[in-house]
Amino acid sequence: MLFKAQAQLPHSVTRGDFKVWYATQGEHALARQEDTDGNGVPDRVDDLLTQLEAANRFYSEVLALTPPLAQPRYARAEVINVYVLAMQRGNGLAFHEVVQERPARRAAAGPCGLRMYVNRSLSPSHNLTPAHELFHLYQYGYAMFKRAWYLEGMARLAETAFAGPARLQRHVAGATGQPRCEDVWQESYSAVRFWWGLGADDGSDDVPIPAELRALRYHDGSAVFGVERFQRGNIVKPVLEQLRQRSEVLAGQHGLAPYRWPSRMQANALFDPEICGAVEDAL
Repeated sequence: MLFKAQAQLPHSVTRGDFKVWYATQGEHALARQEDTDGNGVPDRVDDLLTQLEAANRFYSEVLALTPPLAQPRYARAEVINVYVLAMQRGNGLAFHEVVQERPARRAAAGPCGLRMYVNRSLSPSHNLTPAHELFHLYQYGYAMFKRAWYLEGMARLAETAFAGPARLQRHVAGATGQPRCEDVWQESYSAVRFWWGLGADDGSDDVPIPAELRALRYHDGSAVFGVERFQRGNIVKPVLEQLRQRSEVLAGQHGLAPYRWPSRMQANALFDPEICGAVEDAL
């Protein structure tokens, strides 16, 4: 993030692994700034942190995934900086690099961290973009691949842990049989149809949502987790673990540092069959 933009976000709140930066005036001002509980933090920021912390707990404690800040790739990172911005496109973005931010040109540098952007107009109680983007940071921590059908398709599957699979109907309705892996290589979010099809229909791959997490609420009273189980959730960890192994092997084969692949290599379609092979090995 450019220092000039960060200087326009004078407020910050830190909870757990996350530091949220936001503004109440100017171009990047929060679209809604109510503070109904009087804690000095706008409800939208509270709700953003509620979703991020709940998602982080679910991914790390329930799915038993390694959090981004605990991954060897991100050994230098101490925090996940979340910038609430006026975005021209989309609701969020997660970056794979570790960076050291400065709030202004001559200001002291902060600790190294990961970055995430969230749209200033986003309402966390109605939008799962923060949890979606956090899942990308988990994916980046496991493997170097940046193929849209893998990143977006699997992250869209992760969203169903919070809101159930109804949102997937336009992608999976009417499907006859499991799509082949190569069928979705040119897709993005719609590739969730492949990831959804990997799990069992009998519930044996479902992951229950603990009661403690199901009790979490946003300021409007709505539940952070609107379902009791994450359908197909048991496929996530073995797939990511296999992708880690495949990523390490390919780095050696191509003479690449394990965590320093050129951007064009990370997004290279050459690795689509390798990702598919890792999925097959995992399941």
